[in-house]
Amino acid sequence: MKHIAMKNRIRAYAVSQGFDLVGFSSTHLETKHLLAFNSWLKKGYEGSMTYMQKKEPREDILKLLSQAKTVISLAMNYYHQQLPLKKNHGRIARYAYGRDYHKIIPKKLKAVEKFITTLAPYATTKSYTDTGPVLERAYAEQSGIGFIGKNTCLITPTLGSWVFLAEIITTLPFDPDQKLLKTEKPFAACGGC
Repeated sequence: MKHIAMKNRIRAYAVSQGFDLVGFSSTHLETKHLLAFNSWLKKGYEGSMTYMQKKEPREDILKLLSQAKTVISLAMNYYHQQLPLKKNHGRIARYAYGRDYHKIIPKKLKAVEKFITTLAPYATTKSYTDTGPVLERAYAEQSGIGFIGKNTCLITPTLGSWVFLAEIITTLPFDPDQKLLKTEKPFAACGGC
């Protein structure tokens, strides 16, 4: 099976499992992401999350899977319409509606990983959804899913920033998807706010 066909089958299967966006990128992080991460740490923005100071796997994903060639970035929409607030009532963050995504997304990732190994039994995979040392917004941007906005969130063309991110690291070599440019529609007007 050619890698383009395999890539398309993986993308279609991931969508069938409930992922809205799927992109492929190299395991190599662009310098701007590494500089931003190190600057963030120097400013102490990690607060009490001292585990963020464990930089090596975040800077080099090969520390997590030594023969990795590709990072598959996946996004799942979590937008929920909210009713107007009643007087003296608070609002729950949209991402917290329903079941905990840490219980839902990993099962979907495992299904995609299993599908990948049925296509390529020699492949090795490893997946995360904000539970491991992966700079997931950086990989999502590199994979063409969206771009990192001034608010530091990933902004996607179709879902805005209302997405949970996840990634599958694999030893399969795929060509990276085209990265979105901030000058492309619908992003041309973005940045003026």
